[in-house]
Amino acid sequence: MNPGPDRDAPLRVHVTRDACCGADDQAGPLDAVFDVDPQASLAALVARIAGAGFWQFSSSHRCLTGEVEGLALVAVSADGGAPQFHADPKTPVAELLRGRPLHFAFHHRRSGPA
Repeated sequence: MNPGPDRDAPLRVHVTRDACCGADDQAGPLDAVFDVDPQASLAALVARIAGAGFWQFSSSHRCLTGEVEGLALVAVSADGGAPQFHADPKTPVAELLRGRPLHFAFHHRRSGPA
């Protein structure tokens, strides 16, 4: 009889990010795996990623949006300010991600006339 998943085993969260410049992958990896408590919140995961120094920014790339299949969950900025959550930060990561990777993308918006 299979007892099911080990509830005490860490949740493995695959995280990827866009490069901020041509040699960015030399300064840090573009993907990582974070082991977190299965009940860890989105806010706890974001704090863990920030503490690991995973994100890289440049003068022209100042804000990353954390997404799952294109759905924005959180935005983080180079200035180190508080993350802007687009999903409830208390929601368990396992519920939000459901085994899917969390990707941090730069979104460039044009200003002025098109």
